Amino acid sequence: MSRVHNMAQARDNISVKYHEFMRICSNNKLPIFFEGEDEKYYSIRLDNLMNVEWVGINCGGKKKVISLRDKIRISEAYHDKKSLFFIDSDFDQNEEIKKLTDVYLTPCYSVENLYISDSAFIKILRSEFNISEYDESPDCYLRAIQCFKDRKREFLEAITDFNSLIHYLRMKEASGELKTKLNLNNIDIDKLVSISLTEVKKIYSLEKYRELFPELPEDFEINLDISESYLIRGNSEMIFRGKQNLDFFRTFILLLRQDRGKKSDREVFLESGKIKLQLTKANTLSELSQYADTPHCLKEFLAA
Repeated sequence: MSRVHNMAQARDNISVKYHEFMRICSNNKLPIFFEGEDEKYYSIRLDNLMNVEWVGINCGGKKKVISLRDKIRISEAYHDKKSLFFIDSDFDQNEEIKKLTDVYLTPCYSVENLYISDSAFIKILRSEFNISEYDESPDCYLRAIQCFKDRKREFLEAITDFNSLIHYLRMKEASGELKTKLNLNNIDIDKLVSISLTEVKKIYSLEKYRELFPELPEDFEINLDISESYLIRGNSEMIFRGKQNLDFFRTFILLLRQDRGKKSDREVFLESGKIKLQLTKANTLSELSQYADTPHCLKEFLAA
């Protein structure tokens, strides 16, 4: 598919979404623009923190959200129409976007990062696994928390090189030095790490990065010094790519559910129990949304 065709398709998509925006306005509802499926995270928070009828618009990407915002703000008819725009920080610079008062930018790589905190995990233990520090088996509760913290630490260590590589590739894309389009959604978690309740092991090799991205040009070489310096300064739970973080979280909870359901030879739990939580890969954002963190900056943005 040619670059010209892709650009034409993007313009058509923006036009379709703009007309959707107009129809929402004509019904006196607040239009809210999302990159993709992020509405699954934001929906419950918008309902709780705003007293207004709103309708979400899935734009199909960060650049399209910003393009639609620009199109609306220069429109003679709609330039002052209240609309909200929600995007992820990713590994982008975002300096100009931060100046826009109608755009919410995540304080982490993406909304997926807000799902894997210790506090989110504790809520899941209490609500879905029905254990807490106050029941008859507080040791199970404490053991589950420690197991999660240990495996999460191992995972973040194991995935560091991968995130350095992604950061580097994104920098090269932004500078125009890399023109190949990378589809990161093709990389499953089991290509990167092996996860169990007893350990997380790195199974990819940075030296064999072409196995992860065979579409890279043959003469393309990597130098991760700048990317490694960037990542080492931040909280990896927050700044690492959110999709892999959430994939780990989902996998760990499913392993914990499996352990809870065993008749014997359990790693964490003393007693067997049935867990109703399903956690389908396609709908984890929805199924765990109520447990994810709500940043203070989001509350401030919606209160403004």
